[in-house]
Amino acid sequence: MAPVQFLTKVFNVRPGEGRILTALLIHSLFLGIGTIFFYSAASALFLVKFDVEALPYAYICSAFIAPVMGLLFFKLQENLPANRLFAITLGFILGSICFFRVILVLSDSRWPVFSLIVWAHVLFVIGNLEFWGLAGRCFNVRQGKRLFGLIGTGEVSAIIIAGFAVPAIVEIVGTPNLLIGSAVGVGLCLVVLAFIFRLFPDWLEEENSTEEEQKKETDNILRDLRKDRYMSLISVLWALSTFGFFFIDFAFFQQAETRYTNEDQLAKFFGILLAIAGVATLLSRMFVSGQLLNRFGLTAGLLALPVMLTLGSGSIVMGYFIAGAGVIFWLVMMTRVFDEVARTSIEEPSKRVLYQPLPVDKRLSLQTLVEGLVEPVAGGLAGVVLLLLTKLLDFQAIHAAFILICIGTIWIGVVLALSKEYKKALLEALSKRTLGDVKVSLIDASSVEVLKKGLSHSNPGVIAYCLNMLQEMEHPLLETYLVDLLDNSHSQIRLEALQRIETLKVRSALDRVRERVENEEITRVKGVALRVLCELDQNFSYEKMAPYLANADSEIRKGVIVGLLKNGGTEEVRFAEGHLMESVQSQHWEHRLFAAQVLEETEIPAFHKPLNELLNDENIPVQKAALKACGRLKISRLWPRVLESLQYSQTRTAAFSALVSGGESALPFLEEKFIENDPNHEFLIQVVRIFGQIGGDSALGFLAKNLSYPVEEVRHQLLHSLARFNYQALEDGKKEVLRSIDYEIENATWTLAALADISKEDRSEILRRALQYSLLQNQERVLLLLSFIYPSREIHRIRANLVHSLVEQRAYALEALEHVVPTNIKKSIFPLLDDLPPEESLQQLSSRFPQERLTFEVRLAKIISRPLKCGSTWTKSCALYLAGKTSTFNHYDVIIDSLSSPIPLMQETAAWALYSLNSELFKKYGTRIKRVASRSQTILSKETK
Repeated sequence: MAPVQFLTKVFNVRPGEGRILTALLIHSLFLGIGTIFFYSAASALFLVKFDVEALPYAYICSAFIAPVMGLLFFKLQENLPANRLFAITLGFILGSICFFRVILVLSDSRWPVFSLIVWAHVLFVIGNLEFWGLAGRCFNVRQGKRLFGLIGTGEVSAIIIAGFAVPAIVEIVGTPNLLIGSAVGVGLCLVVLAFIFRLFPDWLEEENSTEEEQKKETDNILRDLRKDRYMSLISVLWALSTFGFFFIDFAFFQQAETRYTNEDQLAKFFGILLAIAGVATLLSRMFVSGQLLNRFGLTAGLLALPVMLTLGSGSIVMGYFIAGAGVIFWLVMMTRVFDEVARTSIEEPSKRVLYQPLPVDKRLSLQTLVEGLVEPVAGGLAGVVLLLLTKLLDFQAIHAAFILICIGTIWIGVVLALSKEYKKALLEALSKRTLGDVKVSLIDASSVEVLKKGLSHSNPGVIAYCLNMLQEMEHPLLETYLVDLLDNSHSQIRLEALQRIETLKVRSALDRVRERVENEEITRVKGVALRVLCELDQNFSYEKMAPYLANADSEIRKGVIVGLLKNGGTEEVRFAEGHLMESVQSQHWEHRLFAAQVLEETEIPAFHKPLNELLNDENIPVQKAALKACGRLKISRLWPRVLESLQYSQTRTAAFSALVSGGESALPFLEEKFIENDPNHEFLIQVVRIFGQIGGDSALGFLAKNLSYPVEEVRHQLLHSLARFNYQALEDGKKEVLRSIDYEIENATWTLAALADISKEDRSEILRRALQYSLLQNQERVLLLLSFIYPSREIHRIRANLVHSLVEQRAYALEALEHVVPTNIKKSIFPLLDDLPPEESLQQLSSRFPQERLTFEVRLAKIISRPLKCGSTWTKSCALYLAGKTSTFNHYDVIIDSLSSPIPLMQETAAWALYSLNSELFKKYGTRIKRVASRSQTILSKETK
């Protein structure tokens, strides 16, 4: 294995990430050199010029200056594109370092040294804003979890290099000249940043927003910081982390001061200690950080530091009481090293991931506010507390340890709360593309007034909505509004009013309906008005309606016949039936179509005989109209005939709608047909879809019993139908679901092995695409099955975003899934769902489901001969086609077996492949081929008919 491949495998670097990762590592390295040289010089010079009791003053001053710098960065971020913002930030850092070196040359007073230690903390804040803001734009949430720890190894490597180099450099040039090395490091950062701009310009360029948009964005982020629980907890976490750092830092400086007094000795001590910590941090970043986050999740990463700091502080307290004050120095040093390692290698990458679920426009804004304002202010508060404690008490490292135990305990509680909010934030990020549920209260008079005004709208849809609301609340003036709408200028609104008057039996509308019959010019509306008149007028007779039956327009005649059949007496019904049967038995298909439409609107099940006759009509439009009537009438004895129509493409849609409308009355017939295991899989898929449309306990119960149906395409639709109603398996059913998940993953692993075996053949493109689609179907079935045993709405939201074309959206989805399913499930499904190279996915999955590697021809034969439960019809047909094009293919048995397939596509492709490869065998098995042709001809003739 080549060195580059080995490293990418060890550090979990995926294709396309190498160049930007390398650039960021180098940037981190140079920034680390700049930081460590500056910090070593500032710390050593400070402890020589000042007592450790002056350290809280430095903390407080940095708390005033750092927020100003953070707010300045925030304002610049609003007005500048990211590339210019990051360049200006590094330029400012470089200028400040040069300024301090000049001041130290010009003045030997104490104030430049004090300013230096203050600026060291400010420099750290500004540098983090630039570097991690840049990294956050280059990687998404999933990449961040894998790579943020690795990215920071550049800075840690710098700490090691610079730390071990500091003693030698100090011997040669002295402590103050460490600032020159710091300036060189930051200058090299600018060079790397320019390279990143040129390499990935699209990632960092953005349009400037208007002043109004900038103000709105600022107001929004400040409001969210106050009101959004997730953002608030991020702020609290940063504040607690800062408190923890300053208290252990104070204890560290206090102990160092007792051992060393010379500035060069202190600089060497700080350099060596930081270098040792750097080695441990580097190893942790390379081999612990990414693995910890990926395997145990973000919560484990966030808990690492508070747990370590609490345990370290506890060891200081125990050591003090057991061994006395002499052991305190080494315990404090050990805890400070642990803090440095855990803070840099684990906590920092973990905290950076917390920003990733936020929209990209909010991400950098929140980071700037938290790290540029909240963190420094927290540092200032820590400085005030330390100042009070040092002034009022003889505050020592042992006392700081007690306080750190308290801070650590609160810190752990905040992490646990934040981990729950992180999951919610991920799911919210996934749902940005959909509208939430909106409920309107209609209790108050103002809402009713709005609905009344809506009735005068020109859009029929708006009026229908307002009528629905008024009807739902049983408004006392609804009937009056309906009568008034009969005179509306829009025919669709008049029709809507008539239909509601008929449904509600508004007797007071009788006179206005008569007027509408006399004055209406639109025949469709007039026909419905006649039907409504029959409903409302208790004294009507067929003599009054007979003249309308002579009308040439079918809509008017239909309205009269339906009205007579539904509302008439014996004579009226007999009179209307005569006209109806005339149309049923007519030689003209238009008349028979009219009869089917009449039967639909009568909603009288007694007319099943003429309806059955129309279902068998030779004319397709008549059949479709009759099927629509079946759905309306729900006549059980007609469902077998409707199911027959479901098999043919010309009547399939109408039959489908009829069966769905039939609801539970159609379920027994659908179950019977499904159990027959019809070889027409497309027909079975339609049956399963109907189950999913009807829903209810009976339908879902039947589908759940067939969770492992032995045909892949049918099983796929079955899972979709269950998911449509957010099906949740009972305790007994969960084991079956888990078995099905394992089966799908095993099947996917086989598909990955097949892809690997055929990938080297240029001619296999069509089969490769079919297998890739099959793999996507496997992934979807796994997610559908997961929705049956875990929160279904969350899983469906994740599933919708996993097929999203945006890489970042997919990353959110995978991260959310990690927080929904348990660890044992994640180990099985993530190699399949994550954006891994196929070979890596296969390698990870093969540990559970070992796969043999086969030659091209053998793999083709295996694909063709796979049971329908495992492989799709299309994939097998593509393999048959490819076999027919492969002159060396000699597995004739699998092709001959495919001639007996129940799938016409496979039969015909197998016949072609056999003829292409061996014409003698084609002649020998000609009888099978004739049966194929005969069956195809039968289907074709029915379709044509």
